Amino acid sequence: MHHRRPPRHSAAVVTRRTTSLFGPALFGSVEMALQPIVSVASGALVAAEALARFPGNLDTPVDETFAVAYAAGRGPELEAACLRAALRKRFEELDSDIAITVNVSPDALQHPSVRSALRCDL
Repeated sequence: MHHRRPPRHSAAVVTRRTTSLFGPALFGSVEMALQPIVSVASGALVAAEALARFPGNLDTPVDETFAVAYAAGRGPELEAACLRAALRKRFEELDSDIAITVNVSPDALQHPSVRSALRCDL
């Protein structure tokens, strides 16, 4: 879930982007791409980094999706949805000995939805 600290947006931009990005189905349409991490010595897959993708919003960069979510007060919810999707994808596609890395903002780690996602899947 690769993203940076959310930039400030004007109220009009937040309202317009929130309406288009956060319809009822957005959190359910989070998809994760798994970027392989390989051993330089052996070439073996040792881990994968989970990267968020939003197929319903292909014209919006991922970092902007997170920025708008935070500006609208829904950032931790989006991070939790991405975390659940990453963990689900990991268990569906990777062997049990392959690690997964995810990015979660420090502030979101204290949010109940993120903590719940961590408790369920780790």
